[in-house]
Amino acid sequence: MALTTALGGGVAFAQDGASEDRIIVTGSRIGRSELTSVSPITVVSQDDLNVQAVRTLEDFADQITFAPGGETSSRMNNGSGGQATISLRGLGPQRTLVLVNGRRTTPANTGGTADLNLIPVSLIGRVEVLRDGASTVYGSDAIAGVVNIITRDDVEGFEAFGQYDVTGEGDGQIYRYGLTFGRSFDGGRFTANLEYFDRGTIMQGDRPFSACPWTEVGGQLICGGSGTSYPGQIFGNGAASPNFTAQFGTAGAILDPATGVLRAFTPADGYNFAAVSYMVTPQEVFSGFFDAEYDVLNSDRFGQATAYGEFMFAQRSSQQQLAPVGTFWFPLVPAFHPNNPTGEGVFVARRLAELESGRFSTQDATSWRSIFGLEGMLPAGIFWDTSLSYGRYVDAQVVDGQANPVRAAQVLCNDPASLAAGSCQTPANLIWDPFRTDTLTDAIANYMLVRHSPVSRQTRLSFQANLSGDLGGLQLPGGEIGWAVGYERRRDTGEFIPDGAAQIGQIFFVSGNATQGETTSQEFYGEVRLPILSGVEFAEILAVELSARSSNYDVTGTGVNSSFDANTYAIKAEWAPNDQVRLRGSFSTGFRAPSIGELFAPQAQSAVQYTDPCTNYGTNASASAALVANCQADGLPGNFTLTSTQASGVVGGNPNLTPEESEGYTFGVVFTPSGTPILEDFTFSADYFSFEITQAVGSADVNTIANSCYNSPNFSDPLCALIAGPGYSGVGGTPLAAPFPGPGGARRSAVGVLAGVLLTNANLSTYETSGVDVGIDYSGPTFDIFESTAQFVAGLDITYLESFAYQVLPGGAVSEYAGRFAQDPFTTTPAAFPEITALLRLGVVSDNWQFNYVGRYIDEVTDFSSNPANVSNTAERVFYHDVQAAYDFVDSGVGLTFGVRNLANETPPYVTNNDDMNTLNQTYDTAGRYFYGRVTIRR
Repeated sequence: MALTTALGGGVAFAQDGASEDRIIVTGSRIGRSELTSVSPITVVSQDDLNVQAVRTLEDFADQITFAPGGETSSRMNNGSGGQATISLRGLGPQRTLVLVNGRRTTPANTGGTADLNLIPVSLIGRVEVLRDGASTVYGSDAIAGVVNIITRDDVEGFEAFGQYDVTGEGDGQIYRYGLTFGRSFDGGRFTANLEYFDRGTIMQGDRPFSACPWTEVGGQLICGGSGTSYPGQIFGNGAASPNFTAQFGTAGAILDPATGVLRAFTPADGYNFAAVSYMVTPQEVFSGFFDAEYDVLNSDRFGQATAYGEFMFAQRSSQQQLAPVGTFWFPLVPAFHPNNPTGEGVFVARRLAELESGRFSTQDATSWRSIFGLEGMLPAGIFWDTSLSYGRYVDAQVVDGQANPVRAAQVLCNDPASLAAGSCQTPANLIWDPFRTDTLTDAIANYMLVRHSPVSRQTRLSFQANLSGDLGGLQLPGGEIGWAVGYERRRDTGEFIPDGAAQIGQIFFVSGNATQGETTSQEFYGEVRLPILSGVEFAEILAVELSARSSNYDVTGTGVNSSFDANTYAIKAEWAPNDQVRLRGSFSTGFRAPSIGELFAPQAQSAVQYTDPCTNYGTNASASAALVANCQADGLPGNFTLTSTQASGVVGGNPNLTPEESEGYTFGVVFTPSGTPILEDFTFSADYFSFEITQAVGSADVNTIANSCYNSPNFSDPLCALIAGPGYSGVGGTPLAAPFPGPGGARRSAVGVLAGVLLTNANLSTYETSGVDVGIDYSGPTFDIFESTAQFVAGLDITYLESFAYQVLPGGAVSEYAGRFAQDPFTTTPAAFPEITALLRLGVVSDNWQFNYVGRYIDEVTDFSSNPANVSNTAERVFYHDVQAAYDFVDSGVGLTFGVRNLANETPPYVTNNDDMNTLNQTYDTAGRYFYGRVTIRR
């Protein structure tokens, strides 16, 4: 039952296809008889997953202690696309390799990452997480580590289960049903699995902490929201609107719904987008799996051979709902518009709040992967394996409620025909009044809004051939020399195709250019294990492992045909002076090939949360002289505040990217005492880790760009060049937004936020992270209780994050994220990088019943971009408590499980610099207390 945090302390498992006396451990292809690994590995069994109430692998990613930062999940309503990812060491899911039975999964996007939602939990026998780089064994993407999901192969008969989860508020219902069937027979075995998962919606408006976007005014929290408001917020057009500008200056105004009189816009006028937005996104997944193996040869002359096959299928339907679209491009409403209350040409930021459904996105994704292979052993004792796999992922998406730029101009009378005539040329029933409420008729909405229906497709074709064995009697004093060599050829294709409306520029902020590309790799690897000593004084084990890999990539895309090489190596060693203490260490180099999306994605606009350095700069005692001068140069008042805190960013690919490079090392100790009965099943491990990634593909985050630029004299920092301003036309060929009046319009849109911030990809960043993983596992002596024999079990994982240093540009400032929350480089939204995270498991387990407790701890974090004027720059520490009880009716084969997640109903902490839900929604539990019950039947 215990969570195995230190493979190397005497616990390991064989992967599918390995003989009973030959162990294959994640991170190596050398078969071995001893149950050890030089690399630090965390093993989570199926029982552990059940005790920790893991419903999807998203829950697993949330609970492990060594995955700080941001990940896409059900708590990400804006940007997840229904997927869930895992980011070991906080280095991004693109640097964590996900395997199923030791082989790569089918990529679920042009970024090349895996969707954890497509892997059913009931299928899993265990999860092995390699907490070390493994590019020499697996190739690209294994910089931060490897997650190897091993499916069940020990099922005899069938197992069915049904589970129901519901929050304490009565929403977010989850239904899970599954059936697993397996059989062993003479010379072979097979396993089949079906699972259905259905998760209901939780709205942000259904929880007090997220029901309204808090706005801070004078140190107080008020219900505010987006500056793209309802009715619309009005901005002057400089000298073209002299009367409005004389009255309101550069600030916004609103036509008061109660009095019909223009007045200054206040934070309380902001649009509450939370009320109609999802907090937890709904999802439905149906999956199927079948694998089998059969001995086809058993000969003294030719050796042994086994044929095996595997097929995995999943269908996911997911949804996200954002608030209705707004006029985020801040259109000009001309003076001659019949409903313009100013009589002058002005800009308006208006939310289309009359729409009931808002921006509703759906994804219907289908993924499948098939594998066929042969493995065996030659008479000389050499093991061989060869396989061919093919996988395909297709995601048909629909996004409703997008604005058509041509027709939006017509309904606001700022289309070319109306401007030329000096009067509205639009039919009267289609002229829209954005200054007042309840004016968007069905006819106008149907005319100006459009549906976007893009399709994403990815494929992966892979051939592998591996050999392993020993040197036929040539030994070192410590035993046989083990070796493995192999070859892999892999072809990945990916595309994201916008629909016809986007391709002709008829959807605001949606690029009409497709993402299409292909990468083909050929790779050779080799590894050797040198057992120098064993079974002698002060050297129960002394061994060294060496490995290397050579990779060649060909890249093909629109107008691009290039290639690159990558070579990596690793050195690992272990020394056990006795049978209780084992020391281990490793040094490895790694690489990551840029993904198809990173190479070929077209430019697109993205709303990115940030903290503006000019906020209340006049009363900010820590403001530098350069900051004050630059804010004044933008024409901003000393009490400047924003009604919207989302910058207008521009993201996109770069076909000239080169591979990332990395170096990593680990050093650890495993202690397994003997001689004391009460500690016979006790294991302690501690591993220091350090990773450095150079030439990392990425982009500068908005906070770094803004702070560096505005704190430099006369906007002299090189990062200032990345603020292209609202007039940037690289997305769709039209400016992003109307400019801020005055000099600030070179960098800011009409509502004051930074605009045109270029976040396109480049090999420009460096990551350095280090810390310590500590693991304790304990199984106590048995004792009698309730007429049963029981045992106390415990497990504790702790990760101390010593440093997470992120350098955006070579020679630029280094941002230290450890103990902070900051804009995650992958998700571009705020996420926590706590110094300490922990997972505690306590249980009392008997033959047919058990009681379990799981505690999850997240240390406090402070805002990397703290501002003294903020109400909350710190997210306090959080401790979640989960409990569970289970009972098996052994004679009938029926098992019952009941439990509660987040027993204390912990509310996520409020922070000023948040992206959504007034908190760090990628880090904390937003749903609250969850009750669940499960029935299992085994025959």
